[in-house]
Amino acid sequence: MLDTGGYITYTNPFAAQLTAYTAAELLNKHISILCPHAEDRIQSEYDLSIADKKGLVVSETQRKKKDGSCFWGELTLKPLHNEREKQKGYTAVLRDVSEKKRAELALRVNEERYRLMVEGVVDYAIFMLDPKG
Repeated sequence: MLDTGGYITYTNPFAAQLTAYTAAELLNKHISILCPHAEDRIQSEYDLSIADKKGLVVSETQRKKKDGSCFWGELTLKPLHNEREKQKGYTAVLRDVSEKKRAELALRVNEERYRLMVEGVVDYAIFMLDPKG
């Protein structure tokens, strides 16, 4: 949970496990603490503003753990309102999507390798066959 300024007000045990920060270390820190570069606070502020305008934002980017190592994280932000519809903060859900990113990269590499092979063939025909030949 974040306040209206993007500062962490609550975190669950999995967030601590994922980021290697303790809950106490995350509390009252800006969400950009999980960004690998100082200038990423601008992106965090932008994400919060988009969540305000659209009601939801999903941002997939590098995130930083306490030890400085990075992982691909998907952050979903949604404004949170009180019973009088006054905004009181944001719900924030962070997921580790590193495995998905690795799979996407492997697929891109294979596609590029295949494309280069096909484009490099001269004086030969290439056919794709179905299982029945």
